[in-house]
Amino acid sequence: MYEIIYTNADGVQVSFSARPPFVVISKQGFGSVENTITTEKQYGLDGAILVSEQLDTRDLTIKGEAVGISPQDLDMLRKELIGVLNPKVAGTLTYRAFNNEYSIDVLVVKAPEMDDPIKNITETFTATFLALDPYWQDMSVYNSLIPLAVATKKHHFPLEIVANYEFATLKSGEIVPVENNGDVAVGGTFYITLGAEASDPEIYNVLTQQFFRFKGAYPAGTRFKLVTTRGKKEAIMTTPSGVDSNAMPLRDPNSTFLQLEKGNNYFQVKASSGIGNVIVQLDFQPLVGGI
Repeated sequence: MYEIIYTNADGVQVSFSARPPFVVISKQGFGSVENTITTEKQYGLDGAILVSEQLDTRDLTIKGEAVGISPQDLDMLRKELIGVLNPKVAGTLTYRAFNNEYSIDVLVVKAPEMDDPIKNITETFTATFLALDPYWQDMSVYNSLIPLAVATKKHHFPLEIVANYEFATLKSGEIVPVENNGDVAVGGTFYITLGAEASDPEIYNVLTQQFFRFKGAYPAGTRFKLVTTRGKKEAIMTTPSGVDSNAMPLRDPNSTFLQLEKGNNYFQVKASSGIGNVIVQLDFQPLVGGI
């Protein structure tokens, strides 16, 4: 049993499944996509030389049947489907099956064509979509933050307060493994929080030796949000008073928008001072070529 949910940019959604009112008859384009290979032939040599290869855009089609309880109800369903699948509004397709969930950003190529119901209570339809980025985001596992530096509680009950008592300690600077079990490299969102003053907070990729660093000294309560995902890259700083600003001018000029390669990745939190005050969490969704 599976369910396909289309949600447009206005937040309005419609569900397609094996149950009415919108029953799926067939679907296409949800699996693998074509790999466009460019080659070059050279005089006197057999075969060809590889120039480049890349996955094509993804065409998705849902063929189904709208099922109403009366001609009037079917007319309302027809108008609902055409209204939600407005070609002028982008959206997202979400596919759920066997406790797994995947999503992909799409454009509506053509709104469904359905005849005006007269006596019928069912009507077939076809909805077509185009995904410019062909990869599905795997939302089923990585829907929680992964700590790269964490706060460790040290208090126990019954509680006894003594001199130099510590309620918790911050543990940063260790190498933390993160696995990307998707099909390709992917960006992510790094959330950096300063528990006390720190200078030059940095996220370091041990394997690639790439890093992203914010230059300068920052007071307790400062937060950074670093997004390294394709098409969404940004860096935002939030002051202790809650004011947001563009943090790109604060970055070290040699910084790189870090990616998570397929397989094991190893990250380390660094700072020129106050490393124990830097807490970092990571959120990312693996990308798969088909579902």
